[in-house]
Amino acid sequence: VAALADLLSALGTEDERALMDVTVVLEGNEAIQAFWVPALNKALTSGDKASVRIVCVDAESWRGSLLLPSENKSGRIAKTAARAICRQIILRDTVEPGSDNLKSKPTTDMAEATCVGLWAVGEDLLGWRDQNTSPLVKRYTNGKIA
Repeated sequence: VAALADLLSALGTEDERALMDVTVVLEGNEAIQAFWVPALNKALTSGDKASVRIVCVDAESWRGSLLLPSENKSGRIAKTAARAICRQIILRDTVEPGSDNLKSKPTTDMAEATCVGLWAVGEDLLGWRDQNTSPLVKRYTNGKIA
């Protein structure tokens, strides 16, 4: 929570932040939401004028959007698929074309956070997605994650 408040304050003056729309996407059940939503609201409204929207999604929802049914049969299989998707996103956006070099493997937490963000883009919660673009998750013709 403090890191998000610090990030907002680093983004400009209070008047500049008043023009921003910030969306925080959280994964979790009602217990997680009950803790985080009030904490975020408190941190983000204490003197900050940025427009903040909090969206909560459960694992079943984002997994249903990004994973094939065969990848969603168990938590273990879903976590493996999430790590593959995260790896794909990292390689697609940060590594030289043709290179398959990652300095470290994505952790499950990192992978699931990446997938939650990808889900938010796919649901167009952020207004970033052009509906005519390629699929969020690139797959081989056999359905496996590329």
